[in-house]
Amino acid sequence: MTVSTQIQWINGNNLGTIYSSSTVNSYFLPAAVYDPQPYTGPVTYSLIGGSLPDYLTVDSTTGYIWGTLTNITSYETKYFPTIQATKTYSLTNTQTSIVNTFELIVRNYNQSSMEWVTPSNLTIPIGTISDLKIQANILNSTNIASYVFITGELPAGLSFNSDGTISGIPQAIETKFFSAAAEDINDDNALVKLFGITVVSTTSTNYTNIYLQPLLSLNQRSYYQNFITNTNTTIFDPSFIYRPLDVNFGVQNNIRMVLEYGIQELDLSQYMFALQQNFQKRKFTFGNVKCSTATDNSGNLIYDAVYVEIVDTSNGAPLVIYDNNNIYYPATIDNMRTELSLIEINSGTSYVGFNNSTPLFMNTYQQGQLNPPKYIPVLVICYALPGYGQTIVNRINDSEFDFKLINFEIDRIYIQNVLDSGLTKYLLLPRENITSVTPEDNFLFGPDDVEWIFDDNDPITLE
Repeated sequence: MTVSTQIQWINGNNLGTIYSSSTVNSYFLPAAVYDPQPYTGPVTYSLIGGSLPDYLTVDSTTGYIWGTLTNITSYETKYFPTIQATKTYSLTNTQTSIVNTFELIVRNYNQSSMEWVTPSNLTIPIGTISDLKIQANILNSTNIASYVFITGELPAGLSFNSDGTISGIPQAIETKFFSAAAEDINDDNALVKLFGITVVSTTSTNYTNIYLQPLLSLNQRSYYQNFITNTNTTIFDPSFIYRPLDVNFGVQNNIRMVLEYGIQELDLSQYMFALQQNFQKRKFTFGNVKCSTATDNSGNLIYDAVYVEIVDTSNGAPLVIYDNNNIYYPATIDNMRTELSLIEINSGTSYVGFNNSTPLFMNTYQQGQLNPPKYIPVLVICYALPGYGQTIVNRINDSEFDFKLINFEIDRIYIQNVLDSGLTKYLLLPRENITSVTPEDNFLFGPDDVEWIFDDNDPITLE
């Protein structure tokens, strides 16, 4: 075994991290070599490149970087000093040298590694899906902060997520205060801030959503859940997802189609009147998987919506069909939406209201689209970060999952919130098929065979 007689660096090239503050800090950092033959002559050290913080220097005889470090104004500064170690052999008066470039990080004790970019006071309209988020940037780092709820309250209907998103739908006009901490997993520093969320109203009316959701068999539910929870493979990469912890965004676990966004909140029984016509048990099919972008009022890209089209094979049927003194109400998506819009309120003096809260992607002109944006019947699969939606679409299409194996058959409507209960409610559809007769039909065709004629949207008249 041959033992080296040459000098060697013994501490690699990482000198670690040192901290400055308003007080004086003294440091002795070894940047020395190992000399297997110290009796043959001395080793000397010199700084030949790079730099060191002010007041730190290289000791020429020991190789230590030493000195007093005063307050550094920036949070973090990196130094890359290049040091040369020279061995002088006394008997021969010859020299050998080796060079090493070190990394030294200096941080300021008194300056946080993070800064908040979210203002203290936040507002959100009542009844709207929250897109609120608190955010702190980590300085001089690509790390992403995590967030912890410290104390206080959120407005009713909202919840706090560890990625800083605040999800839900606010239910009451109020102001609540809470404090949260931003943390860097690679640092002990945490930054705490007090926030206030004010729920505002542009109207005294509350609004809700109405949606259709199939009652699937256990096998079909498992089939879809295995697909939608495919986060550990290549379909739904978490780094591609917009607001991944937000139940109203992220990856959608439920198969549902929103029939009406932002319809006026009423008592449950008031929605029942719309179901007497144009609603029946229906089966829809799935079309193509697509991606649409969503922009805000300033044209900024917000997210990509990945969805599968809902195909209504009976769309285009008239609102009412008369056949041999019989009246039928085709349950197309368009007809169902029309009938919901004709619900009478205020003792019949007006119709139910809407707040036009269709999702951003339905209100955004898409590339190559000539017609104005409008409501489209879809099952949203997930919300992706801008630019990643089409990638997810391609991965879904390349997978073995087949939407045609899902039975989208509906027998009820779901109302997210109603005035006489804060819980999601459903109403069973009264007709099995288009020719079904319900008890309410006796009001139209009584035992005296008097026929009532509907004249478009006018009140019922007798002819």
